[in-house]
Amino acid sequence: MHLNELASLIRTLVDDYEKLIDQGKILKSLHDKEQVDLFISEASKLLDSSARILPEAKLVVSTHSLGDPIVKHISVYYRMLKLISIRYIVDLLEEALPVYQGMPEVLSELQRLLAGFKKLEDTL
Repeated sequence: MHLNELASLIRTLVDDYEKLIDQGKILKSLHDKEQVDLFISEASKLLDSSARILPEAKLVVSTHSLGDPIVKHISVYYRMLKLISIRYIVDLLEEALPVYQGMPEVLSELQRLLAGFKKLEDTL
């Protein structure tokens, strides 16, 4: 993947995580199935794209010179996602689990997402 393309993709990931975090902040108080389903759908898409893009970003950061401005941007976005955004999503999902104990389908999806984001976090 070309560095410019990777920089664009990882910047989009940052934006998508910000949107998902905003949605996730109200997840604890939501009992609107449509909103919860929307969160689950968006989180699933984001998990898939993160699993595709972030390993590539990790490789670029570890093998290219940070003197290159594009690599520097990729590095900053990568670290932001790794150290803040993904961790925040994990925390939001963990906090939401008790709220959905009475909704087995939702609970199952949230647990699946939690496991996926934790696995992603561990591989970065």
